[in-house]
Amino acid sequence: MQTELRQKMKKYIILGLLFIITLISCKPSPIFKERHTFELSMAKALQLKFISRDERYNNPYFNVFNDTIVGFNSHAPEKSKYSEYYFAQSTKSPNYKFETDNDSLRDPSISNIDNYKNGKFYFCRFGGGTMQSLDSTGKLTEYFRKYDHDVSYANKAMFYKDKVVIAGMYGVYIFDKTSEKMLWKYVYVNDPNDGMSTVINNKLVFTETATDTIKRSTNTSIVCVDLDRLKVKWQKILYHSATYTYFQQYLPYHHLYTDDGEVIIPQTDTCYALNLNTGKVEGKVSWKGYFRYQPRFNVKNHKIYLENNFTLLCADLISGKKIWEVKNAGYWELYKNHVIAFSPDLKSYLIINKETGQIESKISKPESNVMDFDLVGKYVLINRQSLYK
Repeated sequence: MQTELRQKMKKYIILGLLFIITLISCKPSPIFKERHTFELSMAKALQLKFISRDERYNNPYFNVFNDTIVGFNSHAPEKSKYSEYYFAQSTKSPNYKFETDNDSLRDPSISNIDNYKNGKFYFCRFGGGTMQSLDSTGKLTEYFRKYDHDVSYANKAMFYKDKVVIAGMYGVYIFDKTSEKMLWKYVYVNDPNDGMSTVINNKLVFTETATDTIKRSTNTSIVCVDLDRLKVKWQKILYHSATYTYFQQYLPYHHLYTDDGEVIIPQTDTCYALNLNTGKVEGKVSWKGYFRYQPRFNVKNHKIYLENNFTLLCADLISGKKIWEVKNAGYWELYKNHVIAFSPDLKSYLIINKETGQIESKISKPESNVMDFDLVGKYVLINRQSLYK
């Protein structure tokens, strides 16, 4: 009897120990707690509404087009032998999503997902001169193959009505999407060249940077094209005193901004505001010295927000007059009525009122070596997996 009782007690003790071990192993790690606290703090400070959470958002192709989340996943062992696929998910009903793949597409076989519409992903073929689309059945369609050699190294596709604009390293090209006929082209004088480009209403605006080795200067040509008439509306040349190589000009945030009927041309030492209809320079802001690369900044209502040597400032882009500045802060994003900045040691974010420059919140970052807050269009991505609006 006693032997049987001891065996039962031994069994219960073992089960109890296993239960305790299980609880300990399931206990959230400190970094998990910090990320959760950080996420809640940022959402509260910016009054954000939760949309969805998915580890697959942590990929270089993640974007949101017309309330549809798109991206690329390469961590799914339960899928094909390649464990790679593209996905689309509705922000209005996050439970709905579809996944698609094609054996011809492998990371990094595309430069970026440029658009998603009518159930198709659109992107340029990496290293080639064509555009491709991928639908939910895995069907891959290639466009403008006739001009593959002429375009070469297409890296961005933009859409306007029935036209497609392809920006490449050797020029900018406009096609009819249905007939796939080339309608207009601009070949860079100096190539390869990766200028900035954007479609604003019915206008295509792009830049070409040409280096004058004799005068040791870099000149930027801004071209505005009427996409309805397919004619150059205006062209403006900006002169600079510093020489920058192609590799110094190319970086992920090298792009054009628009603000109230103006196109904002960022350079490495000055930011210009050009009238979108005439190309006339209406204002500019310069800073001491020049950046090796174009700095992060944004423009809203004729005000520019940027950081120079960890001094965050707001200035009037037309008059150039400084409105406010915050020391020991680096610019990261502009969201609604707030400037999102970070401390020099990357250990915290600063939430700053964009009108007054007042610091409203200081929120600790869970990881100092990772920027875990990003804007994706009108959405906010926190911890590289939680989407808010």
